[in-house]
Amino acid sequence: MARSAKHKHQIYMLHSRPYRETSLLLEFFSRESGRIAAVYRGAKKQRRQKSKPQLFVSYYVELFGTGELKSVANMEADASFQRQSLQGVRLLSGLYVNELLYRLLHAHEKQTEVFQAYEDVLLALFNTSNFEAHLRHFELRLLASLGYGLQFGVEYDGVTPVRADRDYQVLVGSGIHPATATLSEPAVAVPGRVLKDIDAGHWQDRIVLQTLKQINRRALDLTLKGQVLKSRELMRKSLLKQ
Repeated sequence: MARSAKHKHQIYMLHSRPYRETSLLLEFFSRESGRIAAVYRGAKKQRRQKSKPQLFVSYYVELFGTGELKSVANMEADASFQRQSLQGVRLLSGLYVNELLYRLLHAHEKQTEVFQAYEDVLLALFNTSNFEAHLRHFELRLLASLGYGLQFGVEYDGVTPVRADRDYQVLVGSGIHPATATLSEPAVAVPGRVLKDIDAGHWQDRIVLQTLKQINRRALDLTLKGQVLKSRELMRKSLLKQ
């Protein structure tokens, strides 16, 4: 039986695990097709050791197969991509970003905006000393693609402007409510001035970044539906050792 046609993709590897004796089961993030699962047969054989895919490296890969699970025909690192390695908190942050994509994106669903957001945050992890703001921006772009985007400049009605001199409650899935409102679920208490700074992209203040991190985490936990992120646990243990 003839193989299905091969299709070439620009990809990053999000996750890998052993598959049978000599192969790997890989999760890719593709510019053209979103998240893709593929078998890399014989990847652990001696002749293929040098071409084993690495995290955070751009590749061009040829895939074939008609089902959900594809097979790798060939893969080559992007010649223009500067190979680097992440260490410490940068590595853990990269693993966190990969795990979010692996767990939250639907298979074979094109995500051009998220793919660009992923490349942007990787660039920041490799090259920027203050990369936390870039992580928060990535989270916001991912949440928006999943239908959990939040307007920080207006209240829940989508019309009333947020005021710097008032206090608010941010409820994921519902929006921004005055502090005096009675809500059915726990919300994040936020001063109006912080919300306005978030909306304007003024994230240099530590309190602003911490608040945005808290809001994003609530939203991501809702989308994860009880799934526990291993990268968060690794980060927690790393911080405890410091």
